[in-house]
Amino acid sequence: MKKFFLFTFIAIICGVIYLVNTTSKNTPQVAAPSGHIGHVERIISLCKHPIPIIIMGLDASDRRLVGIHPVAKLSMQSNVLYKYFTGLQKISDKICSKSFSPNIEELIRLKPDMILNWSRYAEAIAQMQGFGFNVVGINYDGSDQNDRDMIHIVAQAMGREAMADSIMQLRDSTLRQIRTVSDNILSEKRPKVIFFYNYETLCVGGEKCYENFCINLAGGRNMGAGLGIDRCVNLEQILEWDPDIILFGGWLNTTDPEDIYQNPILADLSAVRNRRVFKAPIWASNESILIWKWMAELIQPDLFDYNMREEIRTSYSWQYKINLTESDIDQVLFYQANAASPFYTKFNSKD
Repeated sequence: MKKFFLFTFIAIICGVIYLVNTTSKNTPQVAAPSGHIGHVERIISLCKHPIPIIIMGLDASDRRLVGIHPVAKLSMQSNVLYKYFTGLQKISDKICSKSFSPNIEELIRLKPDMILNWSRYAEAIAQMQGFGFNVVGINYDGSDQNDRDMIHIVAQAMGREAMADSIMQLRDSTLRQIRTVSDNILSEKRPKVIFFYNYETLCVGGEKCYENFCINLAGGRNMGAGLGIDRCVNLEQILEWDPDIILFGGWLNTTDPEDIYQNPILADLSAVRNRRVFKAPIWASNESILIWKWMAELIQPDLFDYNMREEIRTSYSWQYKINLTESDIDQVLFYQANAASPFYTKFNSKD
């Protein structure tokens, strides 16, 4: 009988040890974005937009970025930075699948000091940490504070806190300037806006996407509010909303405003009849003041009037240390595609 109890006790102890070890291995320990995250010279970003651009904006260089998500690399080809930062053309996009599953062999080959991934992919983070990688999980909730936090997390790792502080000072002053006007716009004076994350699947940005913050700041109403981050809706919902303005991401390489104008089902939408469909420039968190001003001019053209071409030229010279040509600025603004709208002529280089 004593032997039976002894064997039972040993079995229980072994079971507890197994459970503890299994739990610790399966529970992702997402690195906290606090304190200095070591000496970082080689960065891999499984995160798509805006993280890779933040890295380059803080450093005025692509030298630390050694791997990016394959979709991010594809969308980057529409960005004027792809022309000036030629390292992007050679950078590895084999670090993960489109669904964020890490390619461990490629990660080992690239020898990163730090890997950035969205914190919601806890299993992928745990897998990479299990191979000894320094992984930092980044949250995303679409808020302005979250947009700021992403800049600070990356800046801290790169030792570029001073640049981040300068970005924040400019951001704060611009935010106050715009809010002085937009906070006083009555609800009935705010046009209805939708933002397509994907036009082909009718995926619309909700209240937890950053574009929601930008639309509200610029004096509009996001009709997708209530859909979370993003959600695919049907044509009936789009027709019921009858948006005054349609925006969509510049990363959609196969979509232009003309595609929406030529869709017979959408012909009666206010945005289509009045030619107010726009492809948004590919700007990141470190460039937020540009997207705010761009949206403000298009959503409330009678209240906001910026010299956007000069704003863009100044911002790129300061952050990226590059001097854009007029053709470059047209590319940034997707001027050729957006010029189908008479509201876009204000951004013409001849004005």
